[in-house]
Amino acid sequence: MKKVLAFLLTVVLVVSASVCVAFAASSPEAQGVISGVTATDANDKEALIKFEKIDGKVNKNFYNTLQGLKDEEKDSTLKVVGHFEVEVDGKPEYPLTVTLDVLGISKSSKVFVMLQKGKETVAVEPTVKDGKVVFELDEKYDKMALVTDGKTATKVEKENDVLSPQTFDATIYVMMIAVMAMAVIFVTKKVKA
Repeated sequence: MKKVLAFLLTVVLVVSASVCVAFAASSPEAQGVISGVTATDANDKEALIKFEKIDGKVNKNFYNTLQGLKDEEKDSTLKVVGHFEVEVDGKPEYPLTVTLDVLGISKSSKVFVMLQKGKETVAVEPTVKDGKVVFELDEKYDKMALVTDGKTATKVEKENDVLSPQTFDATIYVMMIAVMAMAVIFVTKKVKA
């Protein structure tokens, strides 16, 4: 009876520890390089706006706009550091003043915001202050890309890596506990025999 009880307790321990691993918190990397967003509408009321990170390369419209920006600014190091779907909740009064918190950006950084609606893409130069990028949305856009000079891009990517650690994986520890519990059961069995 004691052996069965010990075995059942071991199974419960392993299963409960595995459940904790399965429901671990997700990484804060979901927003990409944006660590915070605030927005106000034309009436100085808070506007709800979300930026959902898009993985992969930018689309053709953004790429062509970026190439034009590189030529215009005579800076071939310009690089997209974040590519996002834009979602505005409700019907705020435009223009919206949007403030993004982006670590790694300083006032000496060269920063642009590319906005896309349908196939039309525009590039705007935001105000940069203390790691905050401030720009206006004069209408609703579908996508947004954040562009910086190469030196700043490296800093932004490095800061983002620090902020986005991998979710803790306790699988190896759970397996070690399970093996130790099974060993205790077999040692107890041999000692009594």
